[in-house]
Amino acid sequence: MILIDLINVGKKYLNRKISFKVYKNDFIIITGENGTGKSTILKIISGYIKSDYGLCVRGNLKISYMEEIFDLPDMKVIDYLKIMEDIKKGRYNDLLAEAFEIPLQQYTSKLSKGNKQKLGIVVNLIGDSDINIFDEPLNGLDKVSIKVFTDYLKSKKNSRTFIINTHYPGVFKEFCNKHISLWFQYMFSNFKLSRLK
Repeated sequence: MILIDLINVGKKYLNRKISFKVYKNDFIIITGENGTGKSTILKIISGYIKSDYGLCVRGNLKISYMEEIFDLPDMKVIDYLKIMEDIKKGRYNDLLAEAFEIPLQQYTSKLSKGNKQKLGIVVNLIGDSDINIFDEPLNGLDKVSIKVFTDYLKSKKNSRTFIINTHYPGVFKEFCNKHISLWFQYMFSNFKLSRLK
């Protein structure tokens, strides 16, 4: 089942047009140098911005998108999570939050970069989204937190659809099924090289 179909999508400031399909239960990683359009593609898929060229065919999907840099209101972490539960109509994963060792009674303004990132991941995963999108989710995470995150993703890879922009594809290569590299504008599907159309 196709969820998203990008057809020659691009922006005026990018020197490429990109085409690929997102199927239900895909696990896609996107890599490339800074400025190659990784975040732009995620924002187009999420509906935050429109493309200048091509088509992004997207049905009535629930898409959960975690930006690389995001702001948090200054309140207790637990209160923020409860608000996001109401907005996203779901429950936050308390086992994941516990494994991440997120300080629930601390104020968000006092959180370290790593804890803000972990909170963003937990919030992204609230509710029953059709696609979960992460822009550089590993930034600020230590090795233990990266393992917690990847173990969770592995457990859900056959039941949820993920798109992740990352500078560290090796972390996800074991369980992703598509690797879109904007360095050379190639797509690796199950790590078999095929040129993007």
